Amino acid sequence: MASSPLTTDDKNYIYLNIATLDEIPRIFRILLESQIQPHNLPAAVKTCSTFKLGKEQSDKVIPTPPNVPNYETFDVTLLYTLLRNLCPAFKPTKGWGFEPTNIDLCLGDDIERLRILRNSVVHIEKPCVPNSDFKMQWTLLEDICKRMEKNIPTCLKICGLSEVWYGTDAVMDIASECESNDINWKKKVGAIVHEINITTEKYQGSSNKKLIIRRVTHEDEGEYQAIMQKSRHIFVQSNQIDLKVLGNVHIPKYKGSFLKDQSSKLVINDANFEDESIYCLAVRNLVGEGRSNPFVLRVTGSTPMVTIDHKTDLKARSLTIISNITTTENSPPVDSIHWSKNGSVIPVLEIPEKYQLLKDDKRSLCILNISELDAGSYKCVVKNLVGSSESEIVQLGRPVISIEEETEGKLTNTFRVKVVSIPSVFSVTWAKLVTTDPESGYIPIDLSDPIYSGTSCSTPFPKLVVNKSEAAKHQIFKIFAENFIGQSEAIVGGQESISTQQELVLKKQGLQCAMGLQSPMVYARPRWFDTANPDGAENNLPL
Repeated sequence: MASSPLTTDDKNYIYLNIATLDEIPRIFRILLESQIQPHNLPAAVKTCSTFKLGKEQSDKVIPTPPNVPNYETFDVTLLYTLLRNLCPAFKPTKGWGFEPTNIDLCLGDDIERLRILRNSVVHIEKPCVPNSDFKMQWTLLEDICKRMEKNIPTCLKICGLSEVWYGTDAVMDIASECESNDINWKKKVGAIVHEINITTEKYQGSSNKKLIIRRVTHEDEGEYQAIMQKSRHIFVQSNQIDLKVLGNVHIPKYKGSFLKDQSSKLVINDANFEDESIYCLAVRNLVGEGRSNPFVLRVTGSTPMVTIDHKTDLKARSLTIISNITTTENSPPVDSIHWSKNGSVIPVLEIPEKYQLLKDDKRSLCILNISELDAGSYKCVVKNLVGSSESEIVQLGRPVISIEEETEGKLTNTFRVKVVSIPSVFSVTWAKLVTTDPESGYIPIDLSDPIYSGTSCSTPFPKLVVNKSEAAKHQIFKIFAENFIGQSEAIVGGQESISTQQELVLKKQGLQCAMGLQSPMVYARPRWFDTANPDGAENNLPL
């Protein structure tokens, strides 16, 4: 039997149902992610006492480590619960659970409108919506999306130099964590906005997350921005970089040269090492070709030299990377300096709360309020007319601990350790294992205890001195070193060889060896073996 055709009211219901079941959860996910990254959600839920989750919800929100929550699996009910209890920035004008008035237009108010709209569609009695109701609800959804496009917290950030020299390349990168590839680049000049086609030669090497403007001219000046489409109606805009081009109009390489019958002239502008060669003039007539004597061009001067030092201010929680830049005699001066992190240019002037240049030389970089987010590889790039040079890499990260020496004396065991850390370490602690269970943890040792007389926490070479008393002999120790990036640890001690006690008993079955295991800690299942094989191979004993 043929089915009845869909009426307009039927289609209206389908359109609204798709929008509410697909678009509203997606909007809620965007809002939640703008406030809480997935890997931070379990901790946020555990510390909140205003709500409780069901088992199925809890399994999604607090998965077994090392898994992290997947917001795509959260339904609209769970998303609304999390927004309501964990995102105070979104609190509606009249509070959660109340219908907003027409003049209530904050993000929280629109969250409530979407909740009410979703409930009205999901709990509708008949699967049909008259045109008048459909137009009203669809207009409401569109208005909400337009407002959210302007008000939703921006989680897209681009970085790059705002001033570049004429003829060089300008590079802009997506600086924030972004898994989406649905990103486009735009350029605004005055009131005119141009969408950039990154497949053209001008932007060769560009991608959705990196914009490269080749051989910039003054025509490339403008405000650049990345636009990410988060859903059908919501677009997230990045910050803008107002690009300025420095220097005069580019002079063609051989401008000023000429060829005439009686005289010729070759002019090489902005000569660099690539122009070093042997030049000559060739002249041809009906008889043949004549050539001038060869002219060897040598370019003098060199690129700048840059060395790096660093200094940590523990009180100010800052690190200064000091650049020392020198040029040789007869070399052109330095004309540009920039700093990079993990290969991307640091927009120092755009983030004054994080980065500053020293007032006296404007060449050294100061990183403020250091945290684990500042871990990475930093370097300084300097340029003159001859070319550019890069400093050695300064690696910011957790302390690196290495065991330098273990010395066994008559009365003490001494362990010497090396700690390498940028930024500097602010805390070094020695600790001992209190039980034979490695999961039970360690407690700090008392440096005033005579058992540990001579122990030091001074960096970069702390040392542990352990008296050979029975209380300390079988201990396993750890050293903890912490800087503003994080904490590192290393185990020392507890590496005494497994001793055996042999008891020879002659029996009919042969020679029997009873061996006892004496060790303060065994991390893996022990095994016994012999090496009686001619080739020296180990033969595990089938115990």
